[in-house]
Amino acid sequence: MFSQSNTTFSSSSTEQIDDKLFGTITFQVSDIVARHTELNIALIMDNSSSMDDMCDQAGRKRMQYAKFTAEQLCRKAQENARCPTKVSLTTFDTTIISVFDMQELTSETVGEMASKISTIHSNGSTDISAMLNEIIKMSQTKSEFVAFVLTDGQATSGETNVQKLIRLACEIPETVQLELIGYGADHDFKLLKGIQQVRPNTGYR
Repeated sequence: MFSQSNTTFSSSSTEQIDDKLFGTITFQVSDIVARHTELNIALIMDNSSSMDDMCDQAGRKRMQYAKFTAEQLCRKAQENARCPTKVSLTTFDTTIISVFDMQELTSETVGEMASKISTIHSNGSTDISAMLNEIIKMSQTKSEFVAFVLTDGQATSGETNVQKLIRLACEIPETVQLELIGYGADHDFKLLKGIQQVRPNTGYR
C-alpha cells in the first residue's frame, strides 16, 4: 500500500499559483510495496456540474485540476512501480460510470488512460453516497486497494447529511486505503476532514 507520508500533493484553490506547481504530484512508493505482488489503484473522479466551477485566480476549473491529478497519478505510478500496478477509473455525479476497468500500467496503456481521462466532462449533481457505496462494492471483489477520490465534496443528491455520509464511509473495509482530495476553496471540508478523522487508513488533501 502507499505510505501517506510518501504520497504528497501540491495545489492551491484560492491563490494564484506558479504554473510550474499547478497540479504537481510528488509520488513515491514506499519500500512496503516491494513485499506485495500487485498494487491496485482505483481513481474515483467527481464529474458533477460543480466541478466546472473556477478553482483559482488564473481561471482554471476544478475539473482541470482533477483530470491533471488523475493523469499524473497514472504516469508517476507507472514510472515508479516496484511491482505490477493496476489502475481503474470511475466517475460519479448521480450516475456511476466506469471509464476503464482495472488494468496494468505499462508505457503503452498509460497513454490510453490519459486519452480517456481527457474526455471526461462535468454534468449533473453530486451523489457522494453513491460514490461511497461504489467503493464498498469494489471492496467485495478486491479486498485491498488504494482509492483516490477527487471531488469538491459537496453532496447535492442522494444522502446529503454529513454525519450519515461519514458513517457510510466507515463501512468501507480498513484494508482499503482511502485518499480524499478536495478541490475548490468551498469544497466540503467538514465532510472530507470528518471522514479522515474517524476512519482509519484515510488521508485528506
